[in-house]
Amino acid sequence: MLSMKSRPAGTTPGPWPTVIAHGITLFAWLLFFRLGKVAFADIHPGAFDRVALVLPEIGFVLLFECFWALVSWGRAGRLWNVLVLLSHLLVYCYVVVNHGFFVNTGYRVDFDMATYSLTHLGNVGGIIAEGLTVGFWLQVVAILGGLLLAGRLAELLGHRGPKTVHPLASGLVAILGLALVAWSPAGDPYVRDLSRNDVVAFAKSTVQFALPQDQVVPRMTAPEDFYQAPRVLSPETTKRPNILLVILESTGAQASGPDFSAPDVAPNLARIASQSVVLDSAYSTVTHTSKTLVGILCGMVARVELPPYESLPKNLPLRCLPHILGEIGYRTVFLQTARATFENRPGLVENLGYQSGAYQETMFREPFEKTGYLGMDEFAMLEPALGWATSGEEPFFLTALTVTPHHPYDVPGQTSDGPEKERYLAALKHQDAFVGALYDGLQEAGALEDTLVIILGDHGEAFGEHKIYEHDAVSYEEVVWTPVLLSGPEWLEAPRRLGGLRSHLDLLPTILEVLGVSWEGTLPGRSLLSTPGHETVFVSCWDRNRCLAMRRGTMKYVHHFRKRSTEVFDLEQDPTEKLDLASTLTEIELAQIESEMRAFKLSVDAFWAQYPPQEEESK
Repeated sequence: MLSMKSRPAGTTPGPWPTVIAHGITLFAWLLFFRLGKVAFADIHPGAFDRVALVLPEIGFVLLFECFWALVSWGRAGRLWNVLVLLSHLLVYCYVVVNHGFFVNTGYRVDFDMATYSLTHLGNVGGIIAEGLTVGFWLQVVAILGGLLLAGRLAELLGHRGPKTVHPLASGLVAILGLALVAWSPAGDPYVRDLSRNDVVAFAKSTVQFALPQDQVVPRMTAPEDFYQAPRVLSPETTKRPNILLVILESTGAQASGPDFSAPDVAPNLARIASQSVVLDSAYSTVTHTSKTLVGILCGMVARVELPPYESLPKNLPLRCLPHILGEIGYRTVFLQTARATFENRPGLVENLGYQSGAYQETMFREPFEKTGYLGMDEFAMLEPALGWATSGEEPFFLTALTVTPHHPYDVPGQTSDGPEKERYLAALKHQDAFVGALYDGLQEAGALEDTLVIILGDHGEAFGEHKIYEHDAVSYEEVVWTPVLLSGPEWLEAPRRLGGLRSHLDLLPTILEVLGVSWEGTLPGRSLLSTPGHETVFVSCWDRNRCLAMRRGTMKYVHHFRKRSTEVFDLEQDPTEKLDLASTLTEIELAQIESEMRAFKLSVDAFWAQYPPQEEESK
């Protein structure tokens, strides 16, 4: 395959030795890579699972090799050889990226993810750059060695073309590459311990079609019964407190504690929580910040798709909290130290109804420094926030979104070396110091006397608790369970704790009730202060049809849309979700649960289907 010069008819049995050689080489490389990771992670799945981990990549490359074998047989020329080599390099690098994504998330790169990444490099370019580690380039070396070895194998299998590389050189390069791949650098993520059930999940999930349809057919809610935009009937209110909303980036309840009482992580937040109403079990809506902001501020689940359509004009047909507060005389502002250009945040802020906003581009100044590929020192927000809050007579609604705990967890003034989990905990401490300074600054300025303070995490962050990382494709408690507290006026009757299942969707109806706003409409959330918790709450992963979690009572269900088997956990007995109880349910019971989860998703999809995206996002 590496040599495409013309050759006499009959000197080779055909193109298939090259196809077979590349298939064998890639299979050996991927399998060796997986076995190396399994050994380093001290994970020991069965032989079937080890092979199954690499089958998708093997199938993809074999199809690619068959294509090239058919279209290039008999062709000659240096340009053609270069084209063949470059295409192989690109495809094999894709295999490395795809497998790395699988190791980190438990899912492979699908068409939606690949398309989004290629068309939104401004959003994901920094993340991609962070992934170009030594380990990645070692794997590229390994696949180049595999290409050389494949040429040698093709000759052994019957290929009679001229030798382009000495057999000894190709063998040495291949062995070196495989050895480098097997070496696992410090902090390199390890493979998911997938079971046989996960591998055949698609086949098993089809059992629902053989079950009684009246027991498993999803029953979706009509769009108008699921959400109708709240409309203010009168601008008169019974209370007009200032409102401070602090949204903590990548801060989950498992890392900080629901009352921020985790040791040495957030002493300032713990101090505030000790005087507040604290929610024991509050959940995010979608595990991605721009989507979560819609849930928090608009009381509706965002469009569960990768592109941030909610930031585009005419693409957020909701009546959100800043809209309503502006109507009744509030000043509203949104502050963040992340880049404004990331996912067009100013567009989202405008669609949410804020009157003004400030971002890294407008707040960057000495001595504050930028961090990672996205952020800036949180303290750059402090002076603008305090100045704005104390500058007007009307009540204010101030929203501050932090960024330091976002990947890659760079803390201003500290080294970016060391294990990611340690850097993340340091980022939480830096974030806590900022929140404490903002809270104390407002108090010293006399602006906290009649202020409702709401502090919550948008979602958490995963560090391999379930052998997956970050947050976008994680539906376990370390990401979906978030801390929420409300502090301030005496009528909150703080301190106290609120039990029951709660959601970010509950914030909007809670504030409307607190203010005494007369309104009409339909919201999926309910007031935190005057109603019991939900019977069921749902949290979706960022990408559509990737994963969906449902919490009911102490039971937790994680649905993977046939990519893997649905998981079942009892959080009272198993709060870290290590023991999957799915095998204890009958097929009908499991199908009913999956049906209910899909019905929720269909209800959300049906609402957004009324408002198809109006235009493509500007790059």
